[in-house]
Amino acid sequence: MDRRGSVEGGHPKKTAHNMIEKRYRTNLNDKITQLRDAVPSLRMTQRQGGADDAEGFTDDDFSSLSQVPKLNKATILSKATDYIGQLESRNRNLETENNALRGRMEGLEMLLMGRTGAASVWN
Repeated sequence: MDRRGSVEGGHPKKTAHNMIEKRYRTNLNDKITQLRDAVPSLRMTQRQGGADDAEGFTDDDFSSLSQVPKLNKATILSKATDYIGQLESRNRNLETENNALRGRMEGLEMLLMGRTGAASVWN
């Protein structure tokens, strides 16, 4: 054995380490590819179309996300972060709208109960 811990004439530790690193890089690249495919503006660069998205969003819903010709890992992470921010904002707006509609529904229910004396129609 030499001073680096490998057997003379071969490098089994180095080979094992290289295999582990390759598996790690392959897994990481696969996850980045999945992330790229989950972000509409990045998906659009792959298919070059404006079709509706499977989740019910159209590509126009995310038009403020600029399209990029090169899909390197940093770009994918950056665009994914932008997309998550847009989804969070959309969720906050929908929650606000939902709460407003609930309040309106409760007001109409109170009005209906006051006029008819009936029990709640929603519960």
